[in-house]
Amino acid sequence: IDSHYDYQKCKLIIKKHWHLFGLNATNTQVLNADPEQYNDISSQQLLKRNINVWLLDVVNLGAQDKIKVLLEAGASINSKSKSGNSVLHIAYASNNPALLNFLLTECHADVNQQNKKGETILHLAVIKDDITLIETLIGKHTANLEQTNLEGYTALHSAVINNKNQISQYLVNQGADYLTENQVGRSPFSLSKKLNSPKIHNFLKKAKSNKIKLDQVLHDNIAVLARFITHHISHIRILNAAENLELRDIITNVKKLIFEQKADIYFRRPAENIMAIEKIAIIHYQLAFDLLQSFP
Repeated sequence: IDSHYDYQKCKLIIKKHWHLFGLNATNTQVLNADPEQYNDISSQQLLKRNINVWLLDVVNLGAQDKIKVLLEAGASINSKSKSGNSVLHIAYASNNPALLNFLLTECHADVNQQNKKGETILHLAVIKDDITLIETLIGKHTANLEQTNLEGYTALHSAVINNKNQISQYLVNQGADYLTENQVGRSPFSLSKKLNSPKIHNFLKKAKSNKIKLDQVLHDNIAVLARFITHHISHIRILNAAENLELRDIITNVKKLIFEQKADIYFRRPAENIMAIEKIAIIHYQLAFDLLQSFP
């Protein structure tokens, strides 16, 4: 029984809203069950099991009011059906975007829950070519891009196998690893070549080439950034001392200078991979902060 589950509270809530669930005098006996009548299963366990089953049923019906009542009564939002489907899998299968959004946003269902095949709803959205949902799952709900199914397939593996060019590019631009290997040692990169998906393979080849270049740029620019900060730190301290600013204000000013000079700091900017460059900017930002902490 979950630690947040309160048997007495659950009974009161279900009795108050029994009409929502079509309960009658016969089937509400679960609310006052004698453990011996149910093969030594305690009434607490029995009611807990029932409200989780009811939750899955009402999700299938799309009944948001009933979902709220059952969650208040102590049902687990991460319950699974006998076939291994979570509330999110059930909602997605029913083609109900509003319900899916409700479960994720208001009920805080775990976006990375897997079914019996190990698939998350991100896997399913990729297969169904649902780019709008994919963007929402990743951008708003931070779905795990590297979550694998039982065969070791990430969402990007699924996109490549199903020849989803737009989705493959989107996933890579969001940081999906195209070199992650599945259970038989196949990566999205190798699969794109094996399955003869020229558009995807050419994109991944370019991404791989850019990553090598960007790694070198980052290596070179760490030294450039360090020299830049060292060059400016004394001047900034003198100016700030006159204004009696604290260290955090000095750091803010240095960061401002760094980003004003960003064209000089990472001077070889590959136009075809802007997102990767933005990630490097974040690394530089943190590096600047860390370096500043080392100054007395």
